[in-house]
Amino acid sequence: TIWLNTRPEFAASANADRVYLAGVGGVAVSLLLAGLVFIQSRSEVRAVTLAEEMTQSLRKKEAESHKLALAASLTSDDVMITDGQGQIEWVNDAFVRMTGYTLTEIKGRQAHEVLIGQNTDRPTINKIQQRVFTEMRGTKELLLAYTKMGSEFWHEVEFQPVIENQEVRHAIMIGRDVTSRRAESQALRMSEARFRAAIEGGF
Repeated sequence: TIWLNTRPEFAASANADRVYLAGVGGVAVSLLLAGLVFIQSRSEVRAVTLAEEMTQSLRKKEAESHKLALAASLTSDDVMITDGQGQIEWVNDAFVRMTGYTLTEIKGRQAHEVLIGQNTDRPTINKIQQRVFTEMRGTKELLLAYTKMGSEFWHEVEFQPVIENQEVRHAIMIGRDVTSRRAESQALRMSEARFRAAIEGGF
């Protein structure tokens, strides 16, 4: 067995070193904890600030969306909104009155599958799909459409894509029934043709 004896001076020095190290370690731990608390508090402040900014932005967007929805619901034109894949998300009351379809009946369906029938021009439908969802451009077309009950009407439609980050997020369709206007225009052309024929026949 080996026993080690130290002098009282060495023992006192060692004890002082231990006390010093313990003190330094305590200060370091205290500083570390204080730093963590500071960082956490700063993070919480940033998080709260960010949350407030996001909330304000969301409220602003909701207010704008509410105004747009109110305007769309009150317009006499029929309005349809789809997602980026052309699936119906919303229609206004004018659309319901004109077509007979409620939103519940057609929500989630492809827009190009609704209002088409035997005499609808399919190339025009394909053109709309290509322009809006592939080329990300707006387009205005005239289509022979069909109501829920199968009645034909001439539908003048304008589609505009809503683009975010180079992708089509939504598409908005604004349309109107121009059947009467088209009939009046055709009747006027026929009347003009008969008038010209009568004039030419008189000479």
